[in-house]
Amino acid sequence: MNEDALQQIIWNIEHIGTPHNVSLRLLEKSSTEIDIDEMTALISQDATVSALILKTANSVHFSRGQRIKTIKNAIVHLGIENIKKLLFAVEMIGVFKGRCAAENFSEIDFWKHTLAGAILASKYTAFKKSCDPDVAYAAALLRDIGILAVRQFAPEEFEKMTTLQKTEPSSFKTLAKTFLGVSYREISYMVGLSWSLPRSIIESIKDRIPSEMNSEIRAIREGILFADELLHVTKYCIWDLYYLPGSFDFHDIPCEAMHEEASETVDKIIQEFWK
Repeated sequence: MNEDALQQIIWNIEHIGTPHNVSLRLLEKSSTEIDIDEMTALISQDATVSALILKTANSVHFSRGQRIKTIKNAIVHLGIENIKKLLFAVEMIGVFKGRCAAENFSEIDFWKHTLAGAILASKYTAFKKSCDPDVAYAAALLRDIGILAVRQFAPEEFEKMTTLQKTEPSSFKTLAKTFLGVSYREISYMVGLSWSLPRSIIESIKDRIPSEMNSEIRAIREGILFADELLHVTKYCIWDLYYLPGSFDFHDIPCEAMHEEASETVDKIIQEFWK
């Protein structure tokens, strides 16, 4: 275990930057209804976010041939739920995108896989009515961020991990524990702590014993597991070639429709913002 590398990661997490405050404030309102006027006022407080929303509404991937000039019209055009998901996703990408590119690691595949997983976790929990889908979405979006923190703040260890995969097939989860002493999801948990995210989000991605979880955290974890397992089965933009699958019962779940909608949404987001 390289304790120096782990300490370097932990220390740097405090300086990693944070998503815009708009996303976090919207997340706080996820369990209650928020109307268009309230969301318009919230988004309009941040010029960067406002520009992002207008750009998205007028993009070739989301536009229906009409020019959107106001935040309120953009929200009506895209829908409140789409606005929430776009904000969480694009702001998260903005914090980590393009930092310390590494050989043998596809960042685009990573983000496609991450975004698709977040959408699937949200859809699964909505289908099961087991917890707030917005919270499940945010948790799933954060679930693998720890691997990017390793890449950025412990590049030597990250290179060793990706190199070793060529000769000794191992999942990134196993390799992170070997080289750092913790899983990368524990590091994702640390990122969530530094951003002061809601407890239900960060606790759901932390490695822990199921008996220690409350019903909400278990429901979020189940949504994330569903997403990871379905993405593994469909081989959608796999970034960890040696992910260790579990066993998930997909019976009576509209997996194909969920996956199709998730992949279409992800393609739109990536095409628009990966420039």
